[in-house]
Amino acid sequence: MGHARCLAMIKLILDLFFLVCVFSSYFINTFSYMSNYHIGIYQIVKRNKYLKTSLYKEVAVTFRNFDSIMCGNDMLPEAKDVCAHRENFEDAGILYFTFSTLAHFLVFYSIFGMLGIFCKGSSLGVAKADVVHYLYPILHASALAMYLGVCRIFVLSPPNGYSTLVYGPEIEEGLIVMIVAQVISIISAGVFAISKKALRREVRIRPKAKKPKEILRKRTSSD
Repeated sequence: MGHARCLAMIKLILDLFFLVCVFSSYFINTFSYMSNYHIGIYQIVKRNKYLKTSLYKEVAVTFRNFDSIMCGNDMLPEAKDVCAHRENFEDAGILYFTFSTLAHFLVFYSIFGMLGIFCKGSSLGVAKADVVHYLYPILHASALAMYLGVCRIFVLSPPNGYSTLVYGPEIEEGLIVMIVAQVISIISAGVFAISKKALRREVRIRPKAKKPKEILRKRTSSD
């Protein structure tokens, strides 16, 4: 296996890992607040201990339904900040989902290009579309930055009587997965940048088919 094909395989694996990480982040909580409110891309999970046991009960509520269920007249004190920032959480999730989905399309293009190189076939013009391999890390970085900026989770502070260290905002697995996806995308772009010349040599550029008139002219001129 040639050097370029090895690099193409590495980039292909990195791109696949990126897709898995981003897709997983849609279904994993990104932050927690007051130790029992867990915020994700499209929902908030309320987790409480079940009576005096070590078991927990969870109630998953979408952002649209959170106000009517958790933010009524009998709202708990610890839910006040969550209710006030509910729209921020929802907008942040929409922005992240939209921009990361756009990045997905570019990654699919990149994957098909790398498959073409690995199989020694055509690669959807990968030699002419270098920007694709650099654009999707930028798109995902923008999605991550907008999510953190709009979500504003770290401006929340627990009510009086609650310790910030125990009940303040905490990072959960979802955000870690997002950051890992961003690191993978940067490494993938770096692999392509380093190996660009080698990858281009593996791309089979087919000559353009000659028109019938040109063929006849050559035949008549040779006669």
